[in-house]
Amino acid sequence: MSLYVVFEFSRTVQGAFMERDLDMYVENEGGMKVSTSSLNEELGNVEFILSDKTGTLTKNNMKCCGFSMGGYLFAASAFEQVPAGKAELSDAGYQRHVEEVKALLTQCNNGRECSELEEEYVVNFLRALLLCNSIKPVEQDGHIVLRSESADEEAIVEGALKLGWKLLLRTKDSVVIQEGYPSVSGDAISEATHGVHKFEVLHELPFSSARQRMTVLVRDLWNGKICLYSKGADAKILSLSCDSDVFRRTSHASCKAPFMYTVEGNLDEVEIEREEMLLRIAAFSEKQSQEGYRLLLVGGRYVAADEYASWEKELEKAEKTMKNREESIEAAFARIEQSMSILGATSVEDELQDHIKEDIQFLREGGITVAMATGDKKETALIIARNCGLYTDAMRAFDLTGSKREALLRLENALDFAGYRKHLQRLAYEKKNGGWWSRLRGCCWRRPGPGAGGGGAPAEAKEGLAFAMRHAATVICSRMSPKQKSRVIVLMKSEGLCCLAIGDGANDVPMIRESSVGVGVKGKEGNAAVNNADYIIRRFHHLIKLLFVHGRNNYRGNSYSVYIAFYENITFNIPLFIFSFYNRFSGQTLYSSFQLSTLYCFTCPTFASFGFFFQDLLKETLLSHPEIYKRSGQEKMFSGRRMWSYLLGAFVNALVCAYIPLSIVSKTQTIAGGYPLEMWPMGFCVWTNIIFSIIAMSALMVPKWNWNFVVFFCIALFFFFAVIMAILWVVQDELYDSLPIVIRSPVFYLQAFFTVSVVFIFLFAKTAFTTAFRPELWRPYAEKEYLDAKKKTALAKVKPLDGVEVDA
Repeated sequence: MSLYVVFEFSRTVQGAFMERDLDMYVENEGGMKVSTSSLNEELGNVEFILSDKTGTLTKNNMKCCGFSMGGYLFAASAFEQVPAGKAELSDAGYQRHVEEVKALLTQCNNGRECSELEEEYVVNFLRALLLCNSIKPVEQDGHIVLRSESADEEAIVEGALKLGWKLLLRTKDSVVIQEGYPSVSGDAISEATHGVHKFEVLHELPFSSARQRMTVLVRDLWNGKICLYSKGADAKILSLSCDSDVFRRTSHASCKAPFMYTVEGNLDEVEIEREEMLLRIAAFSEKQSQEGYRLLLVGGRYVAADEYASWEKELEKAEKTMKNREESIEAAFARIEQSMSILGATSVEDELQDHIKEDIQFLREGGITVAMATGDKKETALIIARNCGLYTDAMRAFDLTGSKREALLRLENALDFAGYRKHLQRLAYEKKNGGWWSRLRGCCWRRPGPGAGGGGAPAEAKEGLAFAMRHAATVICSRMSPKQKSRVIVLMKSEGLCCLAIGDGANDVPMIRESSVGVGVKGKEGNAAVNNADYIIRRFHHLIKLLFVHGRNNYRGNSYSVYIAFYENITFNIPLFIFSFYNRFSGQTLYSSFQLSTLYCFTCPTFASFGFFFQDLLKETLLSHPEIYKRSGQEKMFSGRRMWSYLLGAFVNALVCAYIPLSIVSKTQTIAGGYPLEMWPMGFCVWTNIIFSIIAMSALMVPKWNWNFVVFFCIALFFFFAVIMAILWVVQDELYDSLPIVIRSPVFYLQAFFTVSVVFIFLFAKTAFTTAFRPELWRPYAEKEYLDAKKKTALAKVKPLDGVEVDA
């Protein structure tokens, strides 16, 4: 119980220290937060990190780079000088703005003006951008400010704003926008009422990580048409589009009539033009993906009134379903989303986090495998991985995408490269020739046979995949859903690894909850991730300090606290067992009730201080030598060898503390002033020896005497209570008559000094032997710190000659 209380208190103090670390503080945002302090020591034992991309490896500061709307190119860089707030312009100013946008768009497309088909697609594309989002315009200081939890939506709408398209008002049932070119021409300003256009929102299905798209059905109040717009990941939109074959350059379009254009004239000519338009959108999408930009496709179509009426009944039925309601609603929307036309594509740039390359390399040198999981396509994921240093040209890549057969063949090549066969042979040899313990362990921890793994993959493939991921320099997972991210964590945890998941959005919650340690990045995508995380940081860079300094110190400090607590309890209880031979197993205790209840008052500060103040190396050393973290994990602070070593030391300590006072005091037969020897003075001598021996052992375990006041505090506290109790006789129990006599006896101090000296010599010899023949891996760095500090002190004492500088 004492261990549990002190341990939890130590963790709470450690959490307070982490929250007050100014190195993890961001101005105007705050510092890190600890939600679950019970995992502090796990931070020092992390072996695998699965990170989200957007908002974690990147800043989530989205910037619109351009559109390909109906094949008509919009380059955002060409519109930097265009004034955005056209709503306040007069008719003449508005007309001038429209003409300026038209001229710049024509210039972006090599002087080619927008055709009638392209104009229809461009108008619906820009309408989709303003209608299919979750942005709420808010008036602030006389200006309309956009408010949204999605940074890419804000960037896209701001890009449309450069073209003169503006979101004015959003309510539950309607959206009001202001349209620009090509919906409004320069000679039709008064008829268009400055392009203000109102739409009735019929139905809306927000974006979800599973669907990877958002869909909205609106009614155009100008002409009464029902329009469906959808915006999301390119793979999802293409799977619902009739233009997917043309987009992928595999065949001609499967739908012969464009759904966003009223056909006039020769249908074949229109189809040829539309295919060329789709090829331009595809070329834009491919180029932007290869350059690492975030890509979204926009699709849409007109919905006939009778089709909408039939579908609305189906949706109403799905909304009234009591079981699997959300799935039923999504299925209903998926049916009406079929056969959409591809209207265009958006390109958004996301800036990388500061120091991201250095941080990932630092983690890798610390023995941690860093993996990235993203919902983006493979090409985009590879570009981002290359930009942030996760993937380099020096690495040999193994692509496990494609069909199941191809993936398994490539996995076999990766396993051959990683030496998986030799690993299996070594395990088989150890199981066969490793003695009874290895055979017993092999029986108890037998892996499942073929087909036992579940999930559609044989168990051998899962084991091989986990082995490959564990020994890879980096792992890049693309097209990942939230559930798949969590499965990656489950797979690595099955290998016995301590896994850390870090993310900032709602789609990262499953992997954060499944991981050994969940870290949330406070960003722009809501509070879902941080509300489910164990630790909350502001930047990915703060993860370095959290793991390599706080995590390592907490791991080692808490380990020492556990060992000292066991050491103390064994040392305290073995004398009771020895004393039972003297009292013929009568049940008589050696300690008084006061001693039983106050022992931990004098010893708890020693092992609790390890959790509070443990620091064997300076933070500058830990942050400049990442291999120290790797070596700390290799030492395995919680191990059977270490535990048996401390148990053996506690047993020897207890024997010395019990037999020396029995031998010395029993021969004197008196304590002081002729008082006869009794059981309670003897118990007080043993109790005192135990306290001082535990304090001596703690003093030897201190890596640096930077908190040695704790030891002196425990000693002073003991003597203060002992003297006060002896003078005032405040102990109203078995020691009422004995304590003043024992305190005044020189025999008491003689046996205490001799006992503690013997224990100290034993512990010192054990520590010296361990340091000489089995040194801990951190000691060379501590010695270097000591020599550097000594050199700096010596140089500081040297008085430089005139004109000569001394470099300290």
